[in-house]
Parts: sequence; C-alpha cells; structure tokens
Amino acid sequence: MKTITTGELNNIVLDKNGYKNEDDRYFSAVRKVTEDIVKHYHERPIILLSGPSGSGKTTTALIIQKFLEDRGFPAHKISMDSYFRSLSAEDEKLDAEGKMDFENPDRIDAELFSDQLGKLINCERVDIPHFDFTAKKSNGVSFSIKRKENEFIIFEGIHALNPSVISFDESKLAKIYVSVRTRIEFGGGELHPKYIRLLRRLIRDRKYRGRSAEETLSYFPKVENGTDKYVKPYKTRADYDIDSFIGYEPSVYKTLDYKELASLKNNAEAEYLCSVLKELADGDPSKAGNISLVREFIGGSSLKY
Repeated sequence: MKTITTGELNNIVLDKNGYKNEDDRYFSAVRKVTEDIVKHYHERPIILLSGPSGSGKTTTALIIQKFLEDRGFPAHKISMDSYFRSLSAEDEKLDAEGKMDFENPDRIDAELFSDQLGKLINCERVDIPHFDFTAKKSNGVSFSIKRKENEFIIFEGIHALNPSVISFDESKLAKIYVSVRTRIEFGGGELHPKYIRLLRRLIRDRKYRGRSAEETLSYFPKVENGTDKYVKPYKTRADYDIDSFIGYEPSVYKTLDYKELASLKNNAEAEYLCSVLKELADGDPSKAGNISLVREFIGGSSLKY
C-alpha cells in the first residue's frame, strides 16, 4: 500500500507535466502486466479482471485490449454483467422492498459462464447472453464470438476472481485485481483508498445515472459491504495487482464535487471528504489525457465504453 501527502499531490497538479506523467505511470503499470500476459498467451488466453466498484476496471480492461492489439494479439472485452441471472418472483419482491442484494455473486449464472470459458479456450463459438438492466432479466443473445488461436478474451467484473463463480482450470486464466491502493495523508489523518473510489462514483453517478451526491453517499455503505464480503477476500487469487490511483484525480474531483458536497448539511461522509479536498489545489479536468482512467468517471474519453 502506497502513501502520498496532499502536498505531493499539489506538486503533481502544479507541475506542467504532472498530468501526463501520472497517466503514463498508470499506463506503464498496465503495460508491464500486459507484456507478461503475452509471454503466456498459449497457456492463458482468458483474462479475468476484478476489482471493487469505482476501481477503474473497465478502463484497465480497454487499455489492456489496446496494448495487446498493439502487439498483434486481437482481444475482446466482455462484461461479466452479461451473465446476470433474471430476477425470480421472490427476487422481485425483495427488490420492491429494497432488500435485494445485487452485489451477491449468486446473481451470476456461474454454470453458463464456466461452460462458455471452456468453449472459448477450445476456440468454439459461444453466444454471449444479454442482460436487460431496465427489466432486470436475461434477454436473448448480445453477440456471438469464436476465439482464434492468437486471440485473448478479457472478462471484467467485480466477481471475476470469486471461486463461487469461477469453477474452472485456473492454469488457463490470467487473473488481475485492480483497485485504488494509495492512501492520502492529510492534516486530519489518512484517507482510505475507498474514498477515492467514492469520489469517482459521485461524479459518474451524477453524470451518467442521474443521482445526487446525497443518494450516492447513502448507497456507499451497502456497496462497500458487498466489496468486503464478495470482492476483497479474493484479491490474493490474482496473478497481477494494479493500483489505479492517478495523482491528479483528487484535485480534479475537488473541482467537480466540492461545491455539492459542501452544500450537504449534517452528512458526516460529505464533511469528511471536504476536509481532505480543501487541502488540495484545484484540478483542471481538461488536462486529463484522452484515454486517462479518470475519464471513465468525468467523461470525454476517446475509448469506447
């Protein structure tokens, strides 16, 4: 676990090359992992990428896909959300009562997923299911795919390392865990990495899901409870660990989040975040690179999500 001070973060933001250097540092870490995966492409053609909500899984998967293709290895990214089960009548009742645990790995059709893993490794055609998030039902086929000998398949999702979901010969799999692994030292103590993921969610939820900061903050304990139960316990199963922290991102989130957070009264989480953000220099969102991981949350990426 790495630690960095607010003063060091401010130096990054004020450095004329700070934004680029931070993006490049993350790309270098991902490239190192990709290079090792390429060495074992015959044995491990399937990549499983896991991490908590807000960890930057999707961008990391897309960057790995890009780096693989730059090396001449076609790659396809597939979200494990495609394998969600339809809600049963009992599930729908729990959902209506606000008691449905959507973080539970039982939501994944593990049998279908493992069956399709085997077929993809053997270069057999499979029909990737489609999950309708509005209806909360599995609905037909999303697309069909047949892996070629030199191709990789990248599956990304919070349960990609959970043994209750992945019952398969792991010698055929390259396993990656992605999350924020850097703590921030500030005047009042040390900011846990989960709060960087929360800052990311605050912006993403407002921009893409129409949620207020207050709503996202209210969901946060339930999301983190799911992370603690179903995601973090299996990070040690990964072959590779990537820290997705970007040194300028807290300052960018200050620029985008601080005003709304400061407007919330009697909200301990908002007050705590504000106490950290006020020590940071203002960040410039426009300086984030066009394929920066930060753009997964603030928008404007040239990657196709």
